[in-house]
Amino acid sequence: MATSQSQYSFGWQGGEPALMGLDFLKLVTKLQRKYGQAGTIVANGLQTNGILIDDEFARHLEQSKFLVGIIAWMAPLKFMTAIADLRMAGEAMPTLCRYCAR
Repeated sequence: MATSQSQYSFGWQGGEPALMGLDFLKLVTKLQRKYGQAGTIVANGLQTNGILIDDEFARHLEQSKFLVGIIAWMAPLKFMTAIADLRMAGEAMPTLCRYCAR
């Protein structure tokens, strides 16, 4: 991010980028803030199946203004039900859905 461009875009996709973990993405956004020049726009996009997104992960994505794409590998209602079953406790999916609806 040492060039003079006004915007940098990072796309996190392929395989399952959430497997890198929240700590990795926190480090990425920390480094982006550290090395981004004043007035520079830094954008991140994350394409995921959503299964690993918990409350803390969703909050970080929201706070860091990630564009999030959820890959529905089955019918949407069945997909959301499958994730809800995996997340019986917690509010990760509603948190992520509220974020995605903005």
